[in-house]
Amino acid sequence: MHLRQLNKTMTRKYLKYILAAISAIFVLSSAHVKAAATTFELSAPPSVVAGDRFRVEFTITNGNPENFTAPTFTGFNVLAGPTPSIGTHITIVGTKQELLPWLTYTYVLEAPSTPGKGTISASSIVSDGKTYSTKAANIDILPPGSSAAGSGSGRGGSTAQGGLSSDDIILRMDVTRTSAYKGQALVASLTLYTRVGIAGLENAKYPAFNGFWADEIDVSNNRAVGRSTIGGKEYQSQVVRQWLLYPQKAGTLEIERSEFTAIAQVVTQAVNNGSLFDQFFGGGHSVENVRRSIVASPVKISVKDLPQPAPAGFAGAVGKFNLDASISSNTMNANSAGSITLKINGSGNFNFIEPPRLTLPAAFEQYDAKKSDKITTTTTGTSGVKEFEYPFVARAEGKYDIDALTFSYFDPEANKYVTLSSGNFNIEILADNTSGRNSQSIISGVTKENVKLLGQDIRFIRIGSPQFSTSGKVFLWSVPFFMTLIVILAVFAGLLFFLQKRIRERADIVKVKNKKANKVALRRLRKAKVYMMAGEETKFFEEMLRALWGYMGDKLAIPVANLTKEKIREDLSSKGIEPQQSEDFLTLISECEMAQYSPQAGIQMDKAYTAALDLIGRLENKV
Repeated sequence: MHLRQLNKTMTRKYLKYILAAISAIFVLSSAHVKAAATTFELSAPPSVVAGDRFRVEFTITNGNPENFTAPTFTGFNVLAGPTPSIGTHITIVGTKQELLPWLTYTYVLEAPSTPGKGTISASSIVSDGKTYSTKAANIDILPPGSSAAGSGSGRGGSTAQGGLSSDDIILRMDVTRTSAYKGQALVASLTLYTRVGIAGLENAKYPAFNGFWADEIDVSNNRAVGRSTIGGKEYQSQVVRQWLLYPQKAGTLEIERSEFTAIAQVVTQAVNNGSLFDQFFGGGHSVENVRRSIVASPVKISVKDLPQPAPAGFAGAVGKFNLDASISSNTMNANSAGSITLKINGSGNFNFIEPPRLTLPAAFEQYDAKKSDKITTTTTGTSGVKEFEYPFVARAEGKYDIDALTFSYFDPEANKYVTLSSGNFNIEILADNTSGRNSQSIISGVTKENVKLLGQDIRFIRIGSPQFSTSGKVFLWSVPFFMTLIVILAVFAGLLFFLQKRIRERADIVKVKNKKANKVALRRLRKAKVYMMAGEETKFFEEMLRALWGYMGDKLAIPVANLTKEKIREDLSSKGIEPQQSEDFLTLISECEMAQYSPQAGIQMDKAYTAALDLIGRLENKV
């Protein structure tokens, strides 16, 4: 199986070079015969049956074509194209022969399911500095079962094969439940179902998840492709993105629609019934990238409010939890620090858990609770442990009973509230044994309440002789004062000038990207080298494409939506870059794209890496 695929790939690769060489020979040969007129024609059927697929061809004869302007198709679905093919007409009159080379751009279209009319707009192409155009064409769409006119195949009849059907690519938002309690977790997975190869995704638009608390789940390490059946058809399925959602309000919440532009790889075939030369130049299979807009429909979630009444101290925790509490010591000296630690573990909406309230006796100084957590978000929910530490300082000796810490949560599986308790804490505070401070630090049996009620004495006054020191000369208004002030103002002015300059520079986003283009590209290439050393071809070529496309987008200030090979070729030409150098860069991108999806037919990793460094270095010196 692999050997057959390799043979096909190698045959296609060498056939490309053979076709180019023979085309060049025909073009050169045609220069020695009487020059014929250059023509540019549209070949399309006058009518088609609703739902049928057909071919449309744009052919230029006896020219040196460049800058083909694609038409727009109103009322039709574009399945593939434009697919270029070349050939030569041989005309012999007496002892004279004339070779007329031609180039055809072929589209595979699908008629809508309802009768009506469709339109193909005018198209144009440039040859030897002159622009040639076709006229717009109207095509009648006949009811199913009707007999349509000829396919307008142009060069010997043609059929469309391997087109893209409306259900070959499906995008769906799958959820683990459509009914949940407020605060109960559910998983939303944006899944792509395909029956064709996918070269990439563009123009992504994700939901805003209004009414939900959303935590994204990392799916980068789980790229396994599954198999699913939808409507009796087998699909390959892959999760694009995944979220853990917590509804924040009761009622009907909607997960908004998601949108993508999928780049599908479609196989087309032209069937020629003409001469052997025509079959050689126009026949065979070709793989084309077809862009298809796909939408995942909105999903409605019915959210139920939590039962009432809720227990005292309930703060919104939903899930299943356990509680563990401990005190640093049951016996300690006065004026020493201690703490009570509370650990809540389990699974649920950890982000909404607040520390339970701890009430300490008046003889204790209480400080703000410290929070720490070890939480993991997976498709099963948010799980882990959340820890609260309540630090305090005991000021008066005695025996104290500290009330228990309680934590309440709602268990959606059991449909009830659960209250957990730590139990009371018993602690004994001994006399302060700090050296030299017994008599002043604490009075046995005196608590904070006693001090508050007395209000007639001042405790813990510093004792001993005060120490004073004389000050030197007055600094204010002196010469050093003014010199220091001048230096500070000068530094401030310089800093202000520097910051304003940086702000102006950063405001020019295009200039910033242009400056950093080489640095960003080299960083990506270093990452690609790591994959190369590890032998991970797919990740290597994926990172290479990010580096090459990203470098051109930043260096030439081309938005992602307009970043195409034609745009790069045009901008490099306007900046005086040699055409050969531009083609070398675009060829490297094409070889990396082929290697990403067909590793056996692509360029070797070390050669691609070396070529990328060389090309980026040369372009950096010229652009």
